[in-house]
Amino acid sequence: MTRIKELQKVLKEKGVDAFFVPRTDEFQSEYVGPYAERLQWLTGFTGSAGSAIVMNQKAAFFTDGRYTTSYAVCSKRVGI
Repeated sequence: MTRIKELQKVLKEKGVDAFFVPRTDEFQSEYVGPYAERLQWLTGFTGSAGSAIVMNQKAAFFTDGRYTTSYAVCSKRVGI
């Protein structure tokens, strides 16, 4: 089971409709320390700009044009 599927399971259990995962850290810094690589942990995305939203049945990823090709490979692996 992917981490996204696991998160969707928890969302359903808790009655939460969606969960937003930004690339930034808790201070909204674009320079994210290894401890705050939430987006990478969830999706495997290693670029410097992006965010994801995970809903009960679907998930979506947003990034700029620099990462379109690299994320296409990652998205197949994680199911976004």
